[in-house]
Amino acid sequence: DFFISHSWAESRALKYATIAGTINFGPAMAGLLAFLGATVASAGVWRAASGWTIPLAVAAPLALVLPMALFVALLASSHRLRKRPLTCFLDRLCIHQSDAALKHQGVAALGAALRTADTLL
Repeated sequence: DFFISHSWAESRALKYATIAGTINFGPAMAGLLAFLGATVASAGVWRAASGWTIPLAVAAPLALVLPMALFVALLASSHRLRKRPLTCFLDRLCIHQSDAALKHQGVAALGAALRTADTLL
């Protein structure tokens, strides 16, 4: 699925954020839009049925905090909800770094990994 080549000088948090954003952004946006759509639809049905509305002092913080919390949670972890696991080729981890012969074999095999990857990150 992914071929990941990266700089070892970057922080772990930045690497994780980049990978999570690339893999999980679509599901996070879909979850956010579904949540917002369900919230708007249910608010209209609730008001029509009961005639009661939520005070703005309560609704405004909830309208900001809950969707953002859902988005961040899905952005950080929606890869765990996939039906099949992602395949990631990490160049530094998959190519031997100290044995010259194994390193040569690993570099020679990069073409196959790149051809089968859907995304290059």
